[in-house]
Amino acid sequence: MNRRLQRLKGPLVVLVDELDRVEDSEIRAIAQFVRAVVDFKGVSYVLAYDSNRVIQALGAGVAEADRSERGRHYLEKIIQLPISIPIVFVEELSKMLNAELGALSDADLPRDFEDYPRYKELTEKLVSAVISTPRDTKRIVGAFNVMRGLVGREVDWVDLFGFVVLTTKYPKTLELIRDEPERYVDNPLSLGEHMRRYRLHDDKNADLFAGSIDPDEDDSDLRSLLEVLFPTLGKGRSQRDAYPDPISHRRSLLTVLRLGLVPGAARRETIDAALSASSEGVLDALATAAVNGEIASFLDRLDDIYSDDQNVHHVRFWRGVAAFLKRLPRSPAEEVAQFANVVDNLGDILPRAVRRQPLLREAARDVFHDLAERGDDLTLVPTWLREQMWAHGTHDLRERGADGAWYDKSETLWWCGRLSTAWRQRFLQEDLFRQTWDLHWAYAMLQSRNWDERCRDRATELIRTNESFDNVILMMFGGSNVTGKSSIAELCDGATFWSRVDERLTSDGLAPAVRQALEKSKQRDYD
Repeated sequence: MNRRLQRLKGPLVVLVDELDRVEDSEIRAIAQFVRAVVDFKGVSYVLAYDSNRVIQALGAGVAEADRSERGRHYLEKIIQLPISIPIVFVEELSKMLNAELGALSDADLPRDFEDYPRYKELTEKLVSAVISTPRDTKRIVGAFNVMRGLVGREVDWVDLFGFVVLTTKYPKTLELIRDEPERYVDNPLSLGEHMRRYRLHDDKNADLFAGSIDPDEDDSDLRSLLEVLFPTLGKGRSQRDAYPDPISHRRSLLTVLRLGLVPGAARRETIDAALSASSEGVLDALATAAVNGEIASFLDRLDDIYSDDQNVHHVRFWRGVAAFLKRLPRSPAEEVAQFANVVDNLGDILPRAVRRQPLLREAARDVFHDLAERGDDLTLVPTWLREQMWAHGTHDLRERGADGAWYDKSETLWWCGRLSTAWRQRFLQEDLFRQTWDLHWAYAMLQSRNWDERCRDRATELIRTNESFDNVILMMFGGSNVTGKSSIAELCDGATFWSRVDERLTSDGLAPAVRQALEKSKQRDYD
């Protein structure tokens, strides 16, 4: 071998990269090989490694306290000229990261993406602390490019980038997310997860991250990243109010974990078509989704996209929604339970859109005015009116802030009087308990002090019939709803109400949802 090497006209350099990536025994074997076996004249070896990792491997076989010292001495005998990688400043890493992302031609990033406040906030947390080397930058950007190509615009790009960092740097925690995604999202479907959060809420000393982070990876940087991506872990506000398609939304997270749309999930193109359709087209789209069992995914996607769509005709769209929500007279009470989530989700979309995009306030005013003047909607208008009331703290309500409101306080008070008069007249003539999906119209009248004794007597009269009472009990205690005893006593005669609860509990042939609501009403004093 020496003779052959002497025939070479120049020196030979052998590069051994990633020495720290192999097993301890292999590190020691390579070190011995380089030091004693292949120590040829004219041959130099360049070893690339993490010194702490290699020192620990070379120091094996002695007491733990002496391991580092022994390993360091061993390494010094092998390495004649140690050269550390030049330090990289945070500003340089940030520029490198932005340059790598900016060079992606297929990632469909916004223009001037590096100036996005959420992106800047995220990278300030990650660069240096988690993304600490040029190699980290290239790995993460490469993985992001692949992931962006797989999920497209179905997930917010800033959240997707943060999640790619998590998958690259914290693989054990990623496995926990894969095993139990419901634990991380804002809108879990699992009853068990809701109960777990309820118990955590009561425990002021609880570690909200417990069970959500692998113990081997637990550090402040990971906790900070998880809190940005999944605010529920840090008692943060749901990201659904802030921007479309957050990864903390169940559909978005499952889309990423499955590397594509979840089966049954509505595509953006489907929602875009509905948003630009006629009122009849909107009604057809919603009805078709409901018949096909796809209404939940349709509404999830609609909520994500509505505030971001530039082609929606707002008044026309919400006329179609109102037509879809119009309840048929004499429909079975159990439909209230079946339709409750649909009603709630549709009612939340417009206020949430205004919170995301304040410029939509004028459009929201137009929609509200149109539906209120038409007079036949008893679902959306009452829901939105109560949003305005709570936003401004009218009638001694606790003020919640007006970021999702589109009327000021005086306008809200005017609408309270105007609409309460119309609803009161209808209620005294019709059984609205069997024509509506919820009691927002009644609560709006009650809270604005327009629910008088005639209304209370009328409500007491109606709940004496099984059909109306079953509707009311589902509106008050069905699903996640609860109603305090004091509110019940204001809406109707309390003694009559609780007597009817006891009577119905002894009835045969009750719909399961009705029986469950009746039993729930008796479990505790919700005041």
